[in-house]
Amino acid sequence: MENIIVRIGTKQDWNSIHSINWQIYVNELQQHNTAPGVTHLIDRNHEINTYVVAESQEQIIGFLAITAFTGQPFSFEKRLPDATFVDAFRHKAIEVRLLSLMPEHRNISNFFKLGSFVKNWIKDNGYDYVFVSGIDKAIDLYKMIGFVPIAPEVNEGKVNYTPMVLVAK
Repeated sequence: MENIIVRIGTKQDWNSIHSINWQIYVNELQQHNTAPGVTHLIDRNHEINTYVVAESQEQIIGFLAITAFTGQPFSFEKRLPDATFVDAFRHKAIEVRLLSLMPEHRNISNFFKLGSFVKNWIKDNGYDYVFVSGIDKAIDLYKMIGFVPIAPEVNEGKVNYTPMVLVAK
């Protein structure tokens, strides 16, 4: 079993995070386009994200972004037929986005290590709800952690996403 360390990312990790973001969301899933020669993708919420990184042998192998409510709708809301119900939860909720592990490191153990870290982080920081757009290939893993679907899946690029919520209490 691979020995990974999961921790809060720092500024020193940003280059690796942006590179992995490009590799997965531009190159693999084809959800974004970039100019030729560009190999980094900076998330539109970069300035407000808290990054959680997975590290193996002192190299970043994956990350996810935690985004708290800042007055703008969460990104998953665009995948909902009616997002008004979210209003009651906004100030007690976060959105986890961009769950990304390099292909050679994608396994249940690493997924659960990231998930466990986030569950502890949200409890420590006083949040009650976690929203995600679960990728179709991992829906069963999200359900095993405790997420439940709140809307039908939506197609984007080469994948389908299902809006989901986890009650952290």
